[in-house]
Amino acid sequence: MWVADNFNDVLQKIDKINARTKGVSTKQFDFSTLYTSLPKDFLIEKLNWCLEKAFIGGKKQFISVYSNEAKFVNSPQDSTLHFSLTKIKNILKCVVKHSFLKLGNKTFNQINGIAMGWDPAPFAANLALYSCEHIFQANLIKQNYSAAKQNNNNCRYIDDINTLNNQVFEDQIHLIYPQEIICNRENDNSDLCGHFLEIDINIKSEKFQTKIYDKRNDFNFPIVKFPDTKSNIPNRVVFNVYISQLLRFLRVCSEIDDFKTETKMLISCFLLKGCNRQLLVKKTIQTLKKHSRTFNKFNISPTEFSNQIF
Repeated sequence: MWVADNFNDVLQKIDKINARTKGVSTKQFDFSTLYTSLPKDFLIEKLNWCLEKAFIGGKKQFISVYSNEAKFVNSPQDSTLHFSLTKIKNILKCVVKHSFLKLGNKTFNQINGIAMGWDPAPFAANLALYSCEHIFQANLIKQNYSAAKQNNNNCRYIDDINTLNNQVFEDQIHLIYPQEIICNRENDNSDLCGHFLEIDINIKSEKFQTKIYDKRNDFNFPIVKFPDTKSNIPNRVVFNVYISQLLRFLRVCSEIDDFKTETKMLISCFLLKGCNRQLLVKKTIQTLKKHSRTFNKFNISPTEFSNQIF
């Protein structure tokens, strides 16, 4: 469905569209008050729906919890912590309904929304919204397959939504999600550009182009981003951070000029952190060679690229 684990899910959908058709629009939406606005009865109902799908779909009666994993089973051992569908539903209802906070010498019961600081809060909200989207899509496919197909390119990361080539989603929002939560369009000035997670998305020559988006660059003060070789952190960790950022830029940037710009700034930053220039050159070439399948999109050799940015 629309649930995204990270930016790779968005990039995969963009690549598919670019390979098959034209880029028409990109729109971003945000739930302004998600956690504190979800009605408790709605949350319980939707989470129960997800639990039923998990249990019935797997055709197992229990879930057993071990030290490192959990499995659906039919005959759990008595010594193993295990739960039936009914028991999990009752536990979930109890936890959601009986959420308390203490202020001074007074104790309050939270009557609406998810308790902030509750460890599974993001997962609960994610699953509740997922159930809304799944149910809506299942019905829409039967009524208007063309409209439902447009929603296949949607991506949602917790409370942020990105749509690609979708002209119907904005009118469907009130039909998908409960009225208690407000979903707003983030950038209504243009359908040709926007940013989602760490991706800056633009449409040029009827194709989607992507590059790095970092909202910290908009701040009017410097941000300490990366570790320093003068710290107690081992140098290999510092260089591993450099490599991880280089790979992130490589995967996100669709145009070589954007990749060059981001990589040059990254190199400058790590040089200031005390990194050896020749070692950075070596790590850059090694990394690009190791990930040649991704780097080949730029039609340039790692050594030539390195000579242009150092």
